[in-house]
Amino acid sequence: MTSWDEDSQAWVEAGGPAGPDGPPPGERTRRMSIVVITAALLAAAAGAGIWALVHDGGGGGDAPDPAPPAATGVLADPCDAVDSDVTGEWKLDSPDPDRRDEIPMRACSWTSDRESVRLLVMYSRDIPLEPKPTPTSVPGVRSAMVSGNAKGCVILWPTSFGKALVMAQQGTGSPDRNVCDIAADFAEAVAPEVPG
Repeated sequence: MTSWDEDSQAWVEAGGPAGPDGPPPGERTRRMSIVVITAALLAAAAGAGIWALVHDGGGGGDAPDPAPPAATGVLADPCDAVDSDVTGEWKLDSPDPDRRDEIPMRACSWTSDRESVRLLVMYSRDIPLEPKPTPTSVPGVRSAMVSGNAKGCVILWPTSFGKALVMAQQGTGSPDRNVCDIAADFAEAVAPEVPG
């Protein structure tokens, strides 16, 4: 009677030795163990190398001071999304930057005399919002989503680093228009300068 021998991966007579094409019994298990251990060591070495590159800036020896987020491509400065043309058109005051490494996120805000609102541009890996954003259409902004209420409105979209967000929030005076319309227009104005 023949049976399948797992070690030799061949049909053999019951109780007989492995066929001529297979390794002796126990040899296949030993070979597989060597392959698995070698693969695990290579994976661990590769992981350690990547970890070292991330933490010391990619060079050997002493690690340099960490590069600023914009240089590493992590999170750029959202104040840079507003150029002088947008500042003039929207009658914006001086930017007010906000950087939080623990989240991580970068934000920059302005007051718009043109719209009587506070405007904000923010970059973050993840931006949880309530109410849950819904799809909207904003020219020049792919995959735009909207979330908000009567006091403030957010337009957000995906980027290579996470998400970009533009918010319009009622200021001291009441805006002449719906804050979501203002947020959408501001998102359209700044989107060309937001890193993809």
